[in-house]
Amino acid sequence: MSLHSPVPCTEEVLIREFRAGDETAFRMLNEQWIKRFFRVEAKDESALADPRKTIIERGGLILIATIGGQSVGCCALLRMSRDGEFEVAKMAVAPEHQGKNIGRRLLHTAIEEARRMRARRLYLETNHILKPAIRLYESLGFQHLQPTQVTPSPYDRADVYMELKLDRVSAPPTKGDPSEDSYPKSQSIRSFQDWDRGTPLRSVSTRTVGNSARK
Repeated sequence: MSLHSPVPCTEEVLIREFRAGDETAFRMLNEQWIKRFFRVEAKDESALADPRKTIIERGGLILIATIGGQSVGCCALLRMSRDGEFEVAKMAVAPEHQGKNIGRRLLHTAIEEARRMRARRLYLETNHILKPAIRLYESLGFQHLQPTQVTPSPYDRADVYMELKLDRVSAPPTKGDPSEDSYPKSQSIRSFQDWDRGTPLRSVSTRTVGNSARK
């Protein structure tokens, strides 16, 4: 993917929690990037077939980014254990909306929501070919783990493992970051201005200024 010059974007992006009717968009956003780079695996199919049952009802969270009512991105927190561990997964931004900082905003919101849920550690798996996504994770404080430090993944494509211990301070969202929504990689949410006030996630609305899609 080549990085284009920044272009202004005046579209308002809302980040909110998953709600009834989001199932199709959640599946399509994820299948787009998975099929582009890999193949849909059994574990993917399980999560995408019924995200409310497999993620939300098990104590997790799904965030949806929208522009003008259209779902353009998503990110999930999967509860791994009862002692505050969550996995960051199923993160995607529609190709036509890459370069607008949506991926970074989704991930930062997920981290802040995890803190509100009293999480102590976030974990994620990715693949080494997804270098922009890895740079995004690193920029928000995720650290690499050795394969010997993790439970074997149910995904054949996983070969990079990272964690974020939430006693560390995460980086704030920035404009124009070249890695913010790379492919690939709880009802509305509070605004970005509310993050530092510790209010519950209820409605994030912001205007984006970033780079055009990188392909």
